[in-house]
Amino acid sequence: MGLENGCRLRRKPFVFKTEGMISDRNYFSKIERIGTSSRADTLRKSHEFVVKSTNNGSSWDTYQS
Repeated sequence: MGLENGCRLRRKPFVFKTEGMISDRNYFSKIERIGTSSRADTLRKSHEFVVKSTNNGSSWDTYQS
């Protein structure tokens, strides 16, 4: 946050609408709409992990309990 003319500027929090919860059934379609390339590193890296650990969505066994 910077100072401009003695006033502190506040950044707006990062928010995106997903039109409902993200689940294993809709993960890839929701992420495709949200996009990851221009998003925060955390979202991009988390998506890369999900892709690797689910074999590109073909097996969600790792996440099933």
